[in-house]
Amino acid sequence: MERGVTDRWRTGVGRGSAVGAGLALLLAASPAEAQGVTEEVEAGGVFIPDAPPEGGEDPRGGEEGAVPEETGPAVEPEAAPPGAPAPLPHPSTPPERASGATSRFVLDNGLEVILEPIEGRRFVAVALAYGVGRRDEPEGYPGLARLARRALMAGTDEINEAELPMRLEAAGAVRYGATLDEDRTVLFETLPAAQLEWALWLEGQRMARAVAGVSDARLARLRAAVVDELALDARRREARAAIAARAYPEGHPYRHPAADGGDVRAVRARHLQWFLQRWVRPERATLALVGGFDPARARELVRRHLGPVRSHGEPPPLPEAPAPAPRSRAARIARSSPDPSVTVAWPTPAALGDAHLALEIFAAYLDARLRSALLDAGLARRVSATQEDGTLGSLFVVRATPAPGGDADALVEAIDGVLAEARGALADAARGPGHARQTDGAGGDARQT
Repeated sequence: MERGVTDRWRTGVGRGSAVGAGLALLLAASPAEAQGVTEEVEAGGVFIPDAPPEGGEDPRGGEEGAVPEETGPAVEPEAAPPGAPAPLPHPSTPPERASGATSRFVLDNGLEVILEPIEGRRFVAVALAYGVGRRDEPEGYPGLARLARRALMAGTDEINEAELPMRLEAAGAVRYGATLDEDRTVLFETLPAAQLEWALWLEGQRMARAVAGVSDARLARLRAAVVDELALDARRREARAAIAARAYPEGHPYRHPAADGGDVRAVRARHLQWFLQRWVRPERATLALVGGFDPARARELVRRHLGPVRSHGEPPPLPEAPAPAPRSRAARIARSSPDPSVTVAWPTPAALGDAHLALEIFAAYLDARLRSALLDAGLARRVSATQEDGTLGSLFVVRATPAPGGDADALVEAIDGVLAEARGALADAARGPGHARQTDGAGGDARQT
């Protein structure tokens, strides 16, 4: 029997949003991905085959079986889903009408489920958010959360990392992947509504069997992929770590060193298995379905494919987070680079606090003003303002790239000027405890504002 819905926002998984509870999970992880998923669902998808492939392969990659308890939660034997992916709907096929009402419930194993049907849609977006992120990496193991995300994307002991993308695409998926931030890891896919059962079966398998899929050979491949990822993202990671060091006090979970290739290469299979076993569990997760599906049928499929995954009891507690000091923090870091960038960040209250909606609105307002003032004046070639939410504290961030030949110092002054004008119009929305500055580029000093 399903239990009543519990308050999940403290775990960094569930949250509310003006766009709906289901899409909020995607928005929390990646606004760009959420927008893409929304467009795919609203438009009905960019590609739907006229007919299903002949002689479809068993989508399960083998018979279901229990995973030994020491390697992770197990799935009890259940009736197998169909031996091949269900036929994909023809573009002219009228969709099943859904109720349109958002519903939330919690399974006996602790998995929270959000159903958000949209009438007339042929596609469904599936997002499974785990309340684990970079903040949960144990001391001395930076990069472990990135490896865990890659391990979940790689499949299980029965579906390897080469097969999984092919099976998703064979099922008609137009978008799939995984995102990671400080608080959560989100797996998502957008595919024809007729393939919803297959997608739920896949997520049940990944939840139950991800630990069993970690071998020395697979870990070597995952490490290589993450090392490449870190090399491509080095400047952004270093900027984020520097801002966090100035925005959050000592001991805050968001204040941690940026991972490098050496850290990732030091991780062994037993370390990754321990991390997955500790955090990838139903009572630490929220599943969201958004799109064209029948809610009653979806409930039945969720219970069938994710309900049997064992609960491990009370989830690990949230890390303690000391509050930022009530004073402004400012820093600028000089970096020799042919493409300098400016980052200005203000610590703001944790997600879902009283100021949350005001800050979201102010971010959109300031973003428009910055683009108008800085791009039109030729001071910057890229600029953005965002409210980056966290369960243990948030940041209001302005990022900008100077125009060719431009000066980072002048760009900082221009940002201050636009912000001063915006404060005059929206003082209540803009007020926060302080801000930290960082400049990646020539020059560097520190100052309070």
